[in-house]
Amino acid sequence: MTAAGLLLLSLMAAAPAERGGWLEGGDRRIRYGVAGHGVPVLLIHGGLVDSRMWDDQVANLAPAHCTIRYDQRGFGRSSPARAAYSPVQDVRALLDKLGVSKVVLIGLSYGGQVAIDFALEHPDRVLALVTAAATVRGQPMETVGDRPAIYTALKERGPAEAVRLWLEDPAFVTARELPAVQERMRRMLTENVKAWGTPRPELLRWPSRVPAEHLAEIAAPTLVLRGGQENPNIVAAADLLAEKIPRATLRIVPAAGHHLNMESPEQFDAAVLSFLRASGIDGTRPVKGEGACA
Repeated sequence: MTAAGLLLLSLMAAAPAERGGWLEGGDRRIRYGVAGHGVPVLLIHGGLVDSRMWDDQVANLAPAHCTIRYDQRGFGRSSPARAAYSPVQDVRALLDKLGVSKVVLIGLSYGGQVAIDFALEHPDRVLALVTAAATVRGQPMETVGDRPAIYTALKERGPAEAVRLWLEDPAFVTARELPAVQERMRRMLTENVKAWGTPRPELLRWPSRVPAEHLAEIAAPTLVLRGGQENPNIVAAADLLAEKIPRATLRIVPAAGHHLNMESPEQFDAAVLSFLRASGIDGTRPVKGEGACA
């Protein structure tokens, strides 16, 4: 086993318990969890699953960092949106509730898009940025797979068939060789069909600034991660982020697909921890005055 693997095993053995809570106000009822103490690390999940996708990262990062994760609206245990809302402002409200002034943002896929927008809108609150298999608002996208067929199957044949088609999508082909990962994905896809199966894009309110045109304004140290078996849209987005963000580093996890944190957690977590150390973010020392993370 590699030195990084031995380090992660030792961290997992000492993983602290997670403390749960609710962010409430108006029609907002968002479930979150906090584990550990020290430098705050916020984990933002993608647009098909929920915060359980970060189970490995909480176990591996929480012994030396304060890990925060939450279910975005309509996913996991959080209530769906019934009126217009901003995913970016949801992040700010959660940090405010927890008394966290600055944070390391880690977002995957749609969660990466939220993290990028937050970094542009609230640069004073971002210690570092990690994007994984992220999309970038404002970047042209080409058609990949047959996504309309999935939603047709959901309507005509039910969730089980739609989930089966998702698991056969090119984005998740590498997970077929990992039965435990595929079963986790199947469970989360099935339990979150209420969110991805009936999206409400008309309720989303994004900042007026289009990230694809302003990436050079992100000053925080940034790690851009993607799987080696990704679709052209994610590859292009990773290249754009690495090229335009001044302090960005691109890392590729060769054998992984879209959910690279689940498919290759050891490599993913080792890359994140190495990046944080190189950026001078020492998670072994408590951060004073940081609310729930102190």
